[in-house]
Amino acid sequence: MEFRIDVRARRYGRAMVTTLTPALPDGRTGGRIGGAPPVAIESHPVLATHRYLLTLPADSAPWTGGREVSVLLREGFEIADDDLEYPGMAMRAVLHRPSPRGSRPELGWPGLRCASLTECDGDVVPFVRIGTEPVLIQNDPTYADAVLADGHDFLFQVDEEGWPVAGELDDMVGSYLWGYGSVYFYGTLREDGTWTRSWPGSSTSDRHVAPDVAGVSRASPRRGQRAGAVRAYRDGVALRLEPMTDEQYLRYREHAEEDYARNIVASGAMPLPEAREKARQDFQGLLPDGLATEGHRLWTAYDGDAEVGRLWLHLEQKSDGLHAFGYDFAVREELRRRGHGRAIIEAAERLCRELGVVAIGLSVFGFNTGARALYEQMGFEVTAIRMIKRL
Repeated sequence: MEFRIDVRARRYGRAMVTTLTPALPDGRTGGRIGGAPPVAIESHPVLATHRYLLTLPADSAPWTGGREVSVLLREGFEIADDDLEYPGMAMRAVLHRPSPRGSRPELGWPGLRCASLTECDGDVVPFVRIGTEPVLIQNDPTYADAVLADGHDFLFQVDEEGWPVAGELDDMVGSYLWGYGSVYFYGTLREDGTWTRSWPGSSTSDRHVAPDVAGVSRASPRRGQRAGAVRAYRDGVALRLEPMTDEQYLRYREHAEEDYARNIVASGAMPLPEAREKARQDFQGLLPDGLATEGHRLWTAYDGDAEVGRLWLHLEQKSDGLHAFGYDFAVREELRRRGHGRAIIEAAERLCRELGVVAIGLSVFGFNTGARALYEQMGFEVTAIRMIKRL
């Protein structure tokens, strides 16, 4: 299948903007995503190192000059890699004559499902925005200083917020290809307004690419969100992790100690009075400085504006690299079995990959068969078992 892109101009402020969103059925011509690259670029040298992602349709903007624009990503790219700074970006954009999808799917991004890109209505968050000014999703206004200083103009952007997370296309690919945030494309324009070349560019959250495409970014939180937010999608859940606030931590500490104590009792290890004392001592030993304790990071999980759970990780450097241990993956009891637990784990994995973590560990009480099953489904393996026999 492919991304077909049908376009509609829509006015944002004074600038005319074309907005596109993934849809089915897919088409072999026009705008598309996934599958084999267009015939026109099958022999392009960039495909020796990059893999095809998507194509913007001819005439989607005046600067195309009636040509199509195909976007490619370096083969094997991961969000923790080094090529996230302008001008040495992992992304490329190629301007070419209009042509249908070719017959070499091995040149496309592995596992990326084909679909069309169709015009957006007011109720749909766009995946691609083509216009004269960027819409800042996670950046402060200085993100593109280096790109603009080199004389490039904004052309288009690809936004995580428009990535399918539900419905027929919720399995587009395992996760959003650029981690989270946006990719901004900039290019050098001729006097007649058509594009001559572009460059890729970005940093840790939003990516900025100019045509043959350019960009650089410095992350800042989305409107209404705190710095350090991480997003993940699982089972139709659009989950967001934000660093725990002091107020949230005080509430968490009170309830978490009691929960931990009752889990100790349920495991048969000791009666409640001793379990409560152990819980108090363990928390004090692990988090002597609360949220400021070195090596420990705590987040609150949100689905929209609602708090749905929490995550607590400890990071430790070992001989084979950075390791993470999950002291707490938790979902509010009344919201369990709705996909939030999987989404929290996936967000934790994304975050750890970005930090260069080589392995994530956790512990689970033996009686908690539901949690054990979830962790095993998510790829965790048993490394030790602690047992007790009552006499």
